[in-house]
Amino acid sequence: ACFNLNRLAPRGRVDAREVQRFERLLRALQLPAVIASQAAAAQPGGVWADSSALRRLPALPQEAWPRLSPLVCALPLDQALNLNTAPAALWRLLDAGIGPEQAAPRRHRP
Repeated sequence: ACFNLNRLAPRGRVDAREVQRFERLLRALQLPAVIASQAAAAQPGGVWADSSALRRLPALPQEAWPRLSPLVCALPLDQALNLNTAPAALWRLLDAGIGPEQAAPRRHRP
């Protein structure tokens, strides 16, 4: 379960909806939202081979990488987000109306 960076600009064309989703994830982590637009423009042809390349973005504080790295990946475009294993921060990127309470895992009651 990770945000696929290759969805930001598939085939070199920025996908505004995916950029907004990434911005929501960044805000949930209390990181600068501008990282999303920098990431969408950073890779030639829109292809990310490795998510660790995000560390080169000017807006990404280096001390924030350990928080962000488990939530981002670089996969083929046909790979969807697996919500069955997604942490709360990834649920929040789906819609602006999903807050921390809605995204928190539910405990089953006996």
